[in-house]
Amino acid sequence: MSMNLPQAITQLFQGMMLFGAVIGFIVALNSGNLRLGVLLAMLPYVATILVLVLLSRDAVRTRLYAPVSLGKPWQAGH
Repeated sequence: MSMNLPQAITQLFQGMMLFGAVIGFIVALNSGNLRLGVLLAMLPYVATILVLVLLSRDAVRTRLYAPVSLGKPWQAGH
């Protein structure tokens, strides 16, 4: 279930557009209220974390792409 390069580029572009859209939404809604502006400035980062959480909910995909050495103790010289 590997992703080919055009699909990865498309998903990267979609993520960039979502981040930019949230920033544009902030600029459009910012009314000069400092507290509201600070809260709105957090939206792109909250949206990014939300997308990452939603993508990591698939247990099969998470196990499939986990590092091979995850959970193994480190041994010097190996």
